Amino acid sequence: MYRRFGSRVTVLEKGDRLIAREDEDISTTLQKVLEAEGIAFRLNASCIALRRIPSGVSVGADCANGATEVEGSHVLIAVGRRPNTDDLGVAAAGIATDARGFITVDDQCRTNLPGVWALGECNGRV
Repeated sequence: MYRRFGSRVTVLEKGDRLIAREDEDISTTLQKVLEAEGIAFRLNASCIALRRIPSGVSVGADCANGATEVEGSHVLIAVGRRPNTDDLGVAAAGIATDARGFITVDDQCRTNLPGVWALGECNGRV
């Protein structure tokens, strides 16, 4: 959206591809489409740091390629999704969760308990 409004956009991604949870070919294709729109990508970004500069902000990162700093006027940080399972009592009910708190389900969204399904953001699936 910001690119289409005329902004220069650079995406710094910690992983080695844009959408780690999707098939690699889908992630690669989406990146190519967005690059054709003028969006730059820096993959394998780590050690991200922010500092104020006279023209805006500088984002520092160790990346597999490209300069170690990207300068811009604004920064949008998106760090992923967090499940809304904190107050559901899933542990008391005996429902299994993963290390991030998502309810673990099979391909039909069934939990480890018979007759219990988990739908939506709580299971970490799209």
